[in-house]
Amino acid sequence: MRKLILFLLCVAVFVSCEDDPTIPTDKVISNMGITNNDIKLKKGEQFLVQINNGNGEYKVTSKDPKVATAKIGIAKNNIIITGVYKGKTEILVEDTISKENETIAVKVDYGRLSIDTKVKNYGMNYNESVSGVIDTENGGTLGAFQLRINETHEMEILESNGICKIEDTKNTNKNVAEVKLNGNKISVKALKKGCTIFRVIDQSKGKQRLDIFVFVEEVKNDYDDKIAIKGGTFTMGKDKTNVYQDSDGSTKDYYKDHTDNKSYWNVFPTRQVNVKNFTMGKYPVTNAQFVKFLNDKGNKEITGVDDNENSYKVQYYKIDGSGGNLIIEEKAKFKVIEGFENYPVDRVSYFGAKAYADWVGGRLPTEAEYEYASYGGQLSGDFIYPGANDIKEISYELNNSVLYNSIFPIGQQKPNELGLYDMIESAICADDYHETYEGAPTDGSAWDVPKYYCVLRGGKNFERRDMWLKDAYGGIRVVWDN
Repeated sequence: MRKLILFLLCVAVFVSCEDDPTIPTDKVISNMGITNNDIKLKKGEQFLVQINNGNGEYKVTSKDPKVATAKIGIAKNNIIITGVYKGKTEILVEDTISKENETIAVKVDYGRLSIDTKVKNYGMNYNESVSGVIDTENGGTLGAFQLRINETHEMEILESNGICKIEDTKNTNKNVAEVKLNGNKISVKALKKGCTIFRVIDQSKGKQRLDIFVFVEEVKNDYDDKIAIKGGTFTMGKDKTNVYQDSDGSTKDYYKDHTDNKSYWNVFPTRQVNVKNFTMGKYPVTNAQFVKFLNDKGNKEITGVDDNENSYKVQYYKIDGSGGNLIIEEKAKFKVIEGFENYPVDRVSYFGAKAYADWVGGRLPTEAEYEYASYGGQLSGDFIYPGANDIKEISYELNNSVLYNSIFPIGQQKPNELGLYDMIESAICADDYHETYEGAPTDGSAWDVPKYYCVLRGGKNFERRDMWLKDAYGGIRVVWDN
């Protein structure tokens, strides 16, 4: 009778693991006989055991499958053992032809707790990893990052042994930041200047934990030029009697002249909207301002899903080979092409616009706020355009054509009644896009969080609302709550 000998043999891995490709080859331990083995696993970890001397037909059984499970691999001389939960058990192996039996002793311990802080080079973990990942195995039990007031940052739990929870420490200051856990996603919103610490705890018996510092700084930016806007009630939208002045100077009927293009009807019907007090940047965000953000946060690439469930990728700022970029990247740094620093930034995605607004301690305007401010708020002179009846007073003309969209520096044309410049420029709003104003809120708030489309105001089609893809690009205007 042949004695059944089991070895964890590294040499054989390159042959046998081809049949079981999911098992990492570095998990096979060499030259360990079954009579004195001591296999150690972590929760969720797998080991491959090879049978080198047997009859080819085997049966495996775990004495305690709650601790570890075992099965025969695709190759019949492979045994795949998986750690399930902390504890000790034995795997019984039977040669069904010779009836020989062997035993594999297995010990399972807790796996690590690992978090991707999504912040490179800000880590305080002791192994000085710049990847942004901290874990309980490699000496890095601390993470740290810096936010600006109102900025929100998201992290991800990569590995854990069970359900995690957020716990306060003695240094937790809930007034500094708000921390929320949803599944494996952690979101942190900065509230006020200061420092706070929160703890992520794996609620399995191992109680592994990671502490994360959050430093919140005061907003220091180029936004000395702000306009405080007193709230009020105004009529938002158009009705079918509205007329407007076209760029050629002619007067047109908004409804009748667009019966063939219903996308112009998305401003119907009119409604009374009450807007609260808020503050708006006096000018659009410039290339010089946005490049500081890029050099601080990077030109992140976001993965999203469109309305047909197709995935897409989009950067904060569109840099490609198509030309037209006034911001370029050189040697891992972003810079503005000389002479264009004071031009309105364009080619910014919804994600880039929102991240920038958070970064400066503000937010994107709601569509109601943007329209209210454009037409002068309580100081409105009932102009057709922001502060003028002639569009050429607030834009530029070249060969009898009106030019918009970041063609010229900010602040060169007539402001509106509130002192806001360049409201004709495109601005990404905080609202989801809807085909009409039917059912829109009347309190000035954003109409739902954008799913795949958001609203773009200003630009060439100032008199209408553009349905703007979140992965398309436009300009930015920032607002702040009073």
